[in-house]
Amino acid sequence: RVLSDVGFVICCETARTVSDGLVHALDGGATYQAEFRLLVFRPFVGEVLRCTVEFVDENGLRCTTGFFSQIRIPAKYLPSSA
Repeated sequence: RVLSDVGFVICCETARTVSDGLVHALDGGATYQAEFRLLVFRPFVGEVLRCTVEFVDENGLRCTTGFFSQIRIPAKYLPSSA
């Protein structure tokens, strides 16, 4: 799952705290407050990644690292051809 301002979540490393649940009267579902550590994939701008190109068009390219295949690089960030 991709979380905004966090990155692609690979796994939950540890659950630090979990509160008592609050049961919802209408459907029986429950809500918990939790604090946890995540292992995420979040490359920074300018970082070099080793990947395989899957698709190229005038808008840019899409590549895969093997465990994540939705990496899109817009054409404006690609070097111009000589």
